[in-house]
Amino acid sequence: MPNRIIRENILSSEPVCSLDWATEVFYRRLLSVVDDYPLQVDRVREADISRWMAICQKAGMIVLYQGVIGGKEFFNLLSWCMGQTYA
Repeated sequence: MPNRIIRENILSSEPVCSLDWATEVFYRRLLSVVDDYPLQVDRVREADISRWMAICQKAGMIVLYQGVIGGKEFFNLLSWCMGQTYA
């Protein structure tokens, strides 16, 4: 698995700082496993994950959408500083 480094500017990011504690923890964990499957349904309820995803979208940190084929849900992770999409 690639090594990911979260820079210190996440601590002063307005979108990140606007999140409640549980959503911020979810978002930080999401950053760590964005290319993996982040659900821990044995420890976290899917309803909580859906709520946290909606909060992150409202804060402009992710974009949620449904795929055209099969209707699967996807998200696009945005930069916490400038609203830019990660490559």
